[in-house]
Amino acid sequence: MSGLTYAVVMLSVMAYITAIVVPSLLRRRCRVCGGRSPMDAPQCRKCGESFPDGM
Repeated sequence: MSGLTYAVVMLSVMAYITAIVVPSLLRRRCRVCGGRSPMDAPQCRKCGESFPDGM
């Protein structure tokens, strides 16, 4: 495998992993149901439980 092919494959793998991991870091996890909601959401999208102000 040439160096350029290797670099393209590695960058593709890193982009794929980033696309999977980063969105989950930008969401809040509900302490009741475990659902994920946007950081600015006042309550859980799945069960409606309110998020504490400090989170």
